[in-house]
Amino acid sequence: MDAVRVALLREVLAGTAWPAAARRFAGALRSSVVPQGGGLLLVGTERYEPWHLAAHLADEAMWSGQPELAPTLVRHRVRPEEPAHLSVGLGRLEAAGRGSTLLVVAPDRPDGGLLERVHDARRAGAAVLSLDGGDPEVRGLAHEALSVDAERDEGVDLDLVQHLVSAAAGENSLPAPRGRRRLRDRLARLADHMTAPPRPAGSAGCCREAGWGRNVPCARAAAAVRGRGGAVRGPCGAGRSGGPKTCCRVPVRCGAWRLVIQKLSALLPDLSPWRSSRDFRLLWVQGLVAYFGSFTAMVALPLQIKELTGSPLAVGAMGAVELVPLVVCGLYGGALADAVDRRRVILGTEVCLGLLAAVLLVNALLPEPLLWPLYLVAAGVSACAGLQRPALDALIARIVPHDQLTAAAALNALRWQLGAIAGPAVAGLVVAYAGHATAYATTACCFAFSVLLCLRLSPAPPAHGAEKPSLRGIVEGARYAWSRPVLLGTYAVDLAAMLLAFPHTLFPFLADDLGAPWALGLMYAAGSAGAVLVSLTSGWTGRVRRHGLLVVCGAAGWGLAVAAAGLLENVWLVLLCLAAAGAGDMLSGLGRSTIWNQTIPDELRGRLAGIEVLSYSVGPQLGQVRAGAMAGWTGTRSAIWVGGAACVGAVALLAAALPKLVSYDASTDEDARRRRELSR
Repeated sequence: MDAVRVALLREVLAGTAWPAAARRFAGALRSSVVPQGGGLLLVGTERYEPWHLAAHLADEAMWSGQPELAPTLVRHRVRPEEPAHLSVGLGRLEAAGRGSTLLVVAPDRPDGGLLERVHDARRAGAAVLSLDGGDPEVRGLAHEALSVDAERDEGVDLDLVQHLVSAAAGENSLPAPRGRRRLRDRLARLADHMTAPPRPAGSAGCCREAGWGRNVPCARAAAAVRGRGGAVRGPCGAGRSGGPKTCCRVPVRCGAWRLVIQKLSALLPDLSPWRSSRDFRLLWVQGLVAYFGSFTAMVALPLQIKELTGSPLAVGAMGAVELVPLVVCGLYGGALADAVDRRRVILGTEVCLGLLAAVLLVNALLPEPLLWPLYLVAAGVSACAGLQRPALDALIARIVPHDQLTAAAALNALRWQLGAIAGPAVAGLVVAYAGHATAYATTACCFAFSVLLCLRLSPAPPAHGAEKPSLRGIVEGARYAWSRPVLLGTYAVDLAAMLLAFPHTLFPFLADDLGAPWALGLMYAAGSAGAVLVSLTSGWTGRVRRHGLLVVCGAAGWGLAVAAAGLLENVWLVLLCLAAAGAGDMLSGLGRSTIWNQTIPDELRGRLAGIEVLSYSVGPQLGQVRAGAMAGWTGTRSAIWVGGAACVGAVALLAAALPKLVSYDASTDEDARRRRELSR
């Protein structure tokens, strides 16, 4: 379609959302194809081949000077006598991987074979976009989708939208749609600026000076003007024909400032997973909301038990009640994550968590709240967490490209810590001024919103030929973990640190000992504050190769900081030590997560994730029991500092007993190299 007809078409549709939607979709297509240069594959259904879209995109590629937009048409049936460019069959999709873009045009529902090939291409790292008739399975597989419903969108069909998209993709400048930009667009633009590579030293920059109102080229433009015998006019060396230039009245080259900014931004977390995966964005926001609700209840529940009983042992018994469901459901949840749709597991457990929050709310509204429902709900929450966590971990490995897994771990940790800061801080105030019922109502509302977000996740079916959950499968996963000293070391170090130095159960009593009951919420939030600081400056962790050493040092730092918190008497110094402990735990967690992602095979991901649940969840539960029992015998302060010192000693012994953990190097480890080669 020529430019005149496209302009008329846009004028006719000016009162609708279609021109803006087509330009957004074209912008996503172009930003996916042009920077990557991996090729554009265009495929339709068995009954519909997008000939016209292929021809229009080829024309736009030629006119816009962007040859990457010219697609390769993938066909369902290829005849022997047809030319080479029309003889590309569905087998071409098997080679699609990192850097490739796959555009699916499906006015009706495709057959299962095509959906399976598209799913495999996405798992291999290809970007998937779809122009479809509203089929939910096609939309679920796409990173970006534009749907046309013939019954709902009267007068607009898929052919017309294809004309709009192809014309917009060829425009040299894609104007931003009118109206308020979406939060995702703003974050993506910020991420582009933060993660762009720095310019080479000495390259030209741009400057802006009041009164000019536009960017003015510096070194290269000045050299070009002098080459033509002219004088440089403008902010950079205005009216001068030689000598050192100044940029915006700063006696350095413009590129130097950009280089400094880029070096500082290198410390910031990598946002690539947020930009590249719709499902990761949904999970991130869902997790943030769910964590806020969970941590709100985490503060209110032990505080209510303390008010009902006044016994540290009764509060510590909550950990014992949670232990058995967590162990059983954690192991079973790992096998379940390898056998069923992981989205269904996550959605079902979120619904159950919301119902359990409602039970807490009803109990809190009683004239005399009962004690036994608190323990019952604690056990139920532990069971749901054990079932859900392996599915979440295994799903991340599917929806995030392999080279972005470390960045995804840092972003997920940041999400967790934000919830851990906001939830306890708000819960402490809510319980103090509005009561437990309000805190539990907040938790229930958070889980209701989380369920709505989970409903938008794409289906995550199990691999073909996956076995049903069984004890044999669980044993197979445990046997693999036991055969890998590095993995075994990460589990053992984390278990020792949490078992011996987890002080959270004693915070209500520590606040009373320090004469600062107002600081209870801050104590729960301090560790998360230190972890957030590490997460916000986690860009440097991408250059670390000795992740085992990071695990050991982080865990030792956690123990030292906890011991100091138990010995000090100034509440502000105690909060500072708790923040330092959180930073150490965060470093150790990043090292563990990176090792797991780099070395565990895909077919064992769910079951190994179940073992991960035990390592970083059973430890805190047993730690609560240990802290409560010891505080009942020796006092709150001694239970804290003795546990921290024991943690340091245990980590040192494990490092000496497992030298392969300390010497682990991502560039030389055999399992890590094998996984890296398989992902290419």
